[in-house]
Amino acid sequence: MRIKEINLQHYGPLPKFNKEFDEGVHLIYGLNESGKTLLIDAIMKMLIGGTKFHSSLRRVEEKPSGHIIIDKDGKEIKLDEKENLETLMKIGSDELRNIFCIRDADLQISEETEFYERTQDKIAGLKSADLRR
Repeated sequence: MRIKEINLQHYGPLPKFNKEFDEGVHLIYGLNESGKTLLIDAIMKMLIGGTKFHSSLRRVEEKPSGHIIIDKDGKEIKLDEKENLETLMKIGSDELRNIFCIRDADLQISEETEFYERTQDKIAGLKSADLRR
C-alpha cells in the first residue's frame, strides 16, 4: 500500500496542499515554521480518522478537510472524512497510532556522548560513571 495523492483543503493555518506521488520514498522539507509538522499531523489524522491522538498530534483541534488516495494492490482508494485506514482495513486505532514517520528531530541526539554511554551501559549491564571513580 502506498500514498498516491494528498489533497489537503484546510487544516489550521496551512495553505492548500495538493501533491501526487510516484513510487519510492518522498521527503517533505522546508524552512522552519513553514508547516511541515502540521502537514504531517494532517496526513496522520486523515489516515487514522477519528481515533484518539497522541498529544503531539493535537496542535490543531479541528479535523483536516481533503482526501488521500492510496494504492492498495493496484486499486485506488480514497480516504476522507468518511473512510480511513481503520474502517478500510479493520485495524485497531492502537496499531494505526504507531505508523512510522521519521521527523528531523527524531534524528538528532542533543547529548550524543551521554546517550551512547547510557545505551552501552544498558547493553553491558554497567554504569560507566561508577567505573570512572
